[in-house]
Amino acid sequence: MSLPRRIKRLALALLTPLFVTACINPGVKVLGSNAVSLSPSNTATTSSFSFKFALLNTAAATPNNLFVFLQGNENTSSIIVDTCNFSGTGCKCVFENSAGTQIGTTSSTTISYDSTGNYLRCQADPSITASIAKVYVTNIAGTASSSVLSVKSTLTASDLLGTLSASSLISVYKYYCNLNYLQKTGTTAASFDCTAGALNEFVFPFNYYLWGGTYSSAGNFGSKPTDILYGGPTGILCGMQLNQEDCTVSTPALSFGLYGSSTGIYSVPISMTASPTAGSALYGYAAPTSTFTYTGTAYTVCPPGLSAEIFYQATPAATDFVSSNVPSGLVDTIAQAVSTTTTTPTLNVYEYTGGSCGSVTTSTGTVTSTQQLCKAPTSGPGIAHSYSYSSNTQTQFCVIPASAL
Repeated sequence: MSLPRRIKRLALALLTPLFVTACINPGVKVLGSNAVSLSPSNTATTSSFSFKFALLNTAAATPNNLFVFLQGNENTSSIIVDTCNFSGTGCKCVFENSAGTQIGTTSSTTISYDSTGNYLRCQADPSITASIAKVYVTNIAGTASSSVLSVKSTLTASDLLGTLSASSLISVYKYYCNLNYLQKTGTTAASFDCTAGALNEFVFPFNYYLWGGTYSSAGNFGSKPTDILYGGPTGILCGMQLNQEDCTVSTPALSFGLYGSSTGIYSVPISMTASPTAGSALYGYAAPTSTFTYTGTAYTVCPPGLSAEIFYQATPAATDFVSSNVPSGLVDTIAQAVSTTTTTPTLNVYEYTGGSCGSVTTSTGTVTSTQQLCKAPTSGPGIAHSYSYSSNTQTQFCVIPASAL
């Protein structure tokens, strides 16, 4: 049975305001809060749209000294893109002084989004840079905004990790060993004898890396060897006591930090070598670089707060060390910070001279014996050969700087 026409009109009149009310009250999203209510029945979470920190470092190299950076938390890239678009121009940064008063904003030409590192770059007018104390991000329509962040000039490991577990932070330490090789007529990479001849010693300072958990006792510090002597178990070779490997000459020094698993922006696996006898092993993960073009110049940049490193390698030529036990294929690898003042490092191989081997006759009572013995070289050291390290075929990667650890 159908309703009377007057009752139908009344029902429609009552329903219409309800539909209109639901459509015209979208609410304002607060990006970074736990929840947003677009209507009484809508509790869509926006906790995944959040930032770890805001950074303005006026002492950094150009162009990083010109921007306030807002680093997105893990798993927020899609929400940042949805809100600000892929280039970031759908949002603006609002700058405040220490009193919370707005002192400036970005325009569509002074904000950008880096999808590789998941962060926003916000360029402020130089006249207000010194006064910027706080910043937040809002979309152009004003319907979504982040929480207000205090702007920092330096960062700690805790800032850089954000919601990531501190127990997975890896600290990398560098040290070196002197690898000592002997040169005498008749010597090969596989053998050395005590027959007569002049004896020299080459010293190769090669670099190695150890790791330890910044907030735990885990690590491979036990891989750092003690001195290894020529002569096997006796430690005596042709009457001499000589170091074959000397790893006590240096103390491990903190170089940089990695993350222990491939998470968020930390996606570049970094493998290193712990000692002369160890193979290369995975130590942790760094972040990738990206390219940022500013005023027509393309810059290779890291996510905010991270620093760029690159591997350099030097390959001594075995032909430079004839009649020695220097093996072919020696390669030294060093991780070097990348900056405008970075110089290409050099591997210097040192030489001690003045040693000798030959027959030595001794008498005890009526017993006479002859032995082949050697006297260790002691003159020097001087530089025998120099080799330039090269970063060809290597790719920059971004690490947690030692200053933050």
